[in-house]
Amino acid sequence: IAVAITLGYQEVNLPAGRILYTDEVNLGGVGYRGPRGVVMTGSGVQNTILHFRPATVDSVGISNRGGSGVTGSKAIRNMTLVTTNSTTEMGILYLLDSCCFSHNRDLYIVNGAANVKFLNSTAAGQFTEFNTFTDCRFHNGLSDILFEVDGGDWSFHGNSFDMVQVQVKSGTTYGCGVRCNGITGDVFVYNAIWNLHFFGGTNCRAFKLTKANFDNMSGNLTHEGTLICETTDASRFEFKGNFSGIGSISFIIGTAPTVQSSSFVF
Repeated sequence: IAVAITLGYQEVNLPAGRILYTDEVNLGGVGYRGPRGVVMTGSGVQNTILHFRPATVDSVGISNRGGSGVTGSKAIRNMTLVTTNSTTEMGILYLLDSCCFSHNRDLYIVNGAANVKFLNSTAAGQFTEFNTFTDCRFHNGLSDILFEVDGGDWSFHGNSFDMVQVQVKSGTTYGCGVRCNGITGDVFVYNAIWNLHFFGGTNCRAFKLTKANFDNMSGNLTHEGTLICETTDASRFEFKGNFSGIGSISFIIGTAPTVQSSSFVF
């Protein structure tokens, strides 16, 4: 990546094979925050496999940091991101932190504490918007897709998914397909198109929302197996499309919302 940046932000191509890494790989260079950086491309999801060994549950594998409101040039494509066998349910495998217009595709992301994390951090006005994921599979993370506000803006505008499968972790230690967690402020996800396909099982949460609001979302959601939609407070989810499939959906509601008829509206 450093050489690619020196040569004028060239694309970085990874060969087939397995790679083990233990430190954060920043697509803009070590310690960088901003819109510039590289597209890192593998040789296919079954061919280029990156094994991350995180030191802590919050350690970051690959990061795209900074560039709020600017058309960015960073993304990852055509590869698998997975923890090592001894560090499953640890690490943030791919972090998008206050960045915009990152177009990612053909990814298989497996076994992290968060497989893909959208984060608004550092300061007021920092937001993560108009990033896309196409033809991907997110599998068995404690959170497959996580939206979090921790020091930044509330806005997650236009982050879209097309033909993305979400295999939710099942069992006593269950996972969430989409998790929202507002720490320093509410998470507001809006004006996006989602084409997501959920696979569930015992205790699987399709959605688990804390201090979250979804508005003017559209597309199509399908499911197979048993899934739960949960709020821990008065969070709201509105989707202008179906959530239909094979299996069952149930609801756990923390507090009924006061500004719409239901916590979940499809």
